[in-house]
Amino acid sequence: MLASILMARKTEYVSVVCWTALCLLASIGVSRLALNADYSAYFAKDDPLYTEFKDFQHEFSRQDELILLLEAEPENTFPLKDDSISRFKAGLSELAAVKRVDGYNPNEFESAMSLALSHKAKSVNIGFISPDAKAIILSVSFNAEAIKGTKALLESVSSVNRYIEQFDTHFTPPFQVYFSGALALNWQYASVLKHDLSWFIPGLAIMFSVILLLVVREKMWLLGIATSSMITIFLTLGVAGWGGFILAAISGFIPVVIVSLCVAYAVHLYFGWRNALDEGADEQQALQQSLSTNIKPLFWGALTTAMGFFLLVFSPSPPIQDFGKLVAFAVMVNFLVNLTILLPIAKRAKPMVCSQKVSRGFFARLQVISWHYKTLFLGSGLLLSLLAIYSVSSLKFDDDAMNYFPGSNLFSQSKLKMEQHFNGVNQLYYVVVSEEREAHKAFDGVGIAQQDYVSRVNQFSRFLRKQEEVLQVHSIVDWIRLYGLGANRLSQVLSAPKQLNAQARRLINADASASVVTVDLIPMTAAELISFEEKVAEWKLQNDSEISIGQGLSQSMIFAHLSLSNAKTMLYSFGCALLFLLFIVTLLKNSFKLGGLALAMNLLPLIWVFGLWQWLGGGLSLGSAVVMGMMLGIIIDDSLHLLLKVDERDCGKGLSRTLTSVMPAVAFTSLLLFFGFALGLSSDFFPIVELSFLSMLIVAFAFLFDLIMLPMLMTLIAGRDHD
Repeated sequence: MLASILMARKTEYVSVVCWTALCLLASIGVSRLALNADYSAYFAKDDPLYTEFKDFQHEFSRQDELILLLEAEPENTFPLKDDSISRFKAGLSELAAVKRVDGYNPNEFESAMSLALSHKAKSVNIGFISPDAKAIILSVSFNAEAIKGTKALLESVSSVNRYIEQFDTHFTPPFQVYFSGALALNWQYASVLKHDLSWFIPGLAIMFSVILLLVVREKMWLLGIATSSMITIFLTLGVAGWGGFILAAISGFIPVVIVSLCVAYAVHLYFGWRNALDEGADEQQALQQSLSTNIKPLFWGALTTAMGFFLLVFSPSPPIQDFGKLVAFAVMVNFLVNLTILLPIAKRAKPMVCSQKVSRGFFARLQVISWHYKTLFLGSGLLLSLLAIYSVSSLKFDDDAMNYFPGSNLFSQSKLKMEQHFNGVNQLYYVVVSEEREAHKAFDGVGIAQQDYVSRVNQFSRFLRKQEEVLQVHSIVDWIRLYGLGANRLSQVLSAPKQLNAQARRLINADASASVVTVDLIPMTAAELISFEEKVAEWKLQNDSEISIGQGLSQSMIFAHLSLSNAKTMLYSFGCALLFLLFIVTLLKNSFKLGGLALAMNLLPLIWVFGLWQWLGGGLSLGSAVVMGMMLGIIIDDSLHLLLKVDERDCGKGLSRTLTSVMPAVAFTSLLLFFGFALGLSSDFFPIVELSFLSMLIVAFAFLFDLIMLPMLMTLIAGRDHD
């Protein structure tokens, strides 16, 4: 009945008109799509730690910058006075996008002597030249409009890059330039997204074309599958544009997931059609039979998959939330597109002789073998599951946002150079607030000049320097010693902030009520960074004072807390997905045993994979945490096709025959998903590589469970002898 309605000519006309209108509407949304390469896109704007960090940047003139590390040739060093560097900085400053160039300046130390009453200030390394004078640092600040949006950012950083490439031969001694800092990180996020899309889109087209052409020979089916997939992805992009969804580096994987799922769902209809042809039905009857046997598992499979992805909305990261929303939308839309576009096109297909027969012999033989050795299979599965559970119990949260790129990436190369010549890129900033500001008193302009305040900062700095993770600590105490400032002179200087140089303005806020303690740390993962912050928090609690020391702040720290929070919420979401799965299967099969079986057969592949992941040294990170709920919704589809197409009340022979008729489609969709997710391994963004690798393993293990364990346990639950 439903098939007749869907394939009626009047219904076809209505469907074409409706989907065409929606695609035209979506085209406006597609034109509004905007890629967001800013690292801040990963944080909710109301995230307290992110808000505190942005307030810190504003208060201490530390807006996101492009850091240039200039490394001299092996036989050269940078002289303390070098006109070529001044000319280089002057040329950079003349670029339209550039607001200011700070950093290494041999003349700045002498000009700053006016801060001291005498010229007896201590000579110390001011931090912009390496101890061996082999490298120097320049910081480039851009005009606000020059870095507003991905396109503007790419053009502004590219203008700096072009300037360097054009004029590097004019400088003596010659040097190599490396890009670091927050804007270099943003630049690489944009580059990674462009790189991934340039690989994923043609890769999807080529891979699925080859796989489908090897199996699906009927042109109309190929046309229908391609059309329904393109409509789905286009409408999804339209929704992303209309809704202003955030498309960050991790969003590059969205087309891979959507197209893989679209093709996998369509293939179930195709295999159902071929099965019916094998049984002697004509083309129209075969299509109707395929729809009647697949409509229920396709609907509930789409619903459970959408549910798994929609649970990503509980992630604290907006791009991950939008990732889940878009894929959930695409899955449900594709279900409707398959019914109203794919089927009307497929009804015009003429079966080819070479495509009519579906080989089931392999699956039938495997069923016999697995049943004969059921004790071995069940015992081995139980043992491996126990080992995997033990391994998963040791799985820990771990991530490193500064290592999201491959070694060949410009940001990764500059990170190594920063570690080689300076103290690396891992820093924490602690804002130390004076007693006046903490007590909400009126500022007298010299809050941080008080002896108690300086002593407190010095005490905190000494504690930090004793920690094995700390390389160096910079504070107002070092600045006071650098210029030999006494208490009275310090008060005078702070009362006239115009005397402060750029370095001092990044250390002391405008009303002299707070200063920054900067801590250079060894390279650390997110878990280690949070552990270090907890140790500092414990010291602050034990050394309570009216002078307040804030939370440690940096890009690395807020990424660490984001990754930890994301891992926790994804675990909760995974638990919700498990309960939803149990409820759905129990409801559909009216059997709590089968509901529990479906739960186990889809939970265990994830446990196996994450147990293996922990054994390989992996942890819960931004990429791996997303996999759990996402993949549970995907792999349940094949289990639903087995569970809903099989009547466990059948005799053993009937049950076996039904299972083996379903397995070719399950095998082929698993193959499609496996190779589809494999495309993510070519990404230049490690969370996508991690997500892809784990997804591939889960698909492979889930197929083995569906192929061997699920039929065997269904037979045992049914209480029938296997024929």
